[in-house]
Amino acid sequence: MNAIILRRIPATPAWPESKTYAVNNVAYNMYSRVALQTRSAFWERDKISPNWSGADPNLEAVWRMAEEVDTPRAILVATAMNSATAHDSVEAFRRVYWGKSEDIEHAVIQTWANDPWSMACETVTYRVGGLKKMWPFLMEPVGRVRFAGAYTDNLNWGQEAATRSANRVADAIDAA
Repeated sequence: MNAIILRRIPATPAWPESKTYAVNNVAYNMYSRVALQTRSAFWERDKISPNWSGADPNLEAVWRMAEEVDTPRAILVATAMNSATAHDSVEAFRRVYWGKSEDIEHAVIQTWANDPWSMACETVTYRVGGLKKMWPFLMEPVGRVRFAGAYTDNLNWGQEAATRSANRVADAIDAA
């Protein structure tokens, strides 16, 4: 679970002051994930990289995924602001893309901010001096309670950080 959810769970006795401060002050980015299915890797015909960033809030960053899959189709994945729709993201792509061969056939968007259990995404960068108030308190166990989740790892990238923290906790439990 992320720290926003953890904040809502009462603990008796209360967590130590350092843990409480750290959990209550984790800040997150929240954005939507867009998937654009295309009939082809059209950007290759246009000799344009499919990876770009910052062009439009409805499609802030775009990159190719699953290029190792043997298929004539392709998929682009992107981030977007939370108020964007799949249609908004496709229209943003069409406004910004400077090639001629665009052939997006389907788009979906997952807006994590609408899900009360997974609304937070990656932790944001800490201000100068802020990390020492958070680290290592976020990952330290309290009694028999272990803490896992992307926010408890020093790599703040979503699934990779969550997996590393889960492995850390599993190893500690196994060693106990």
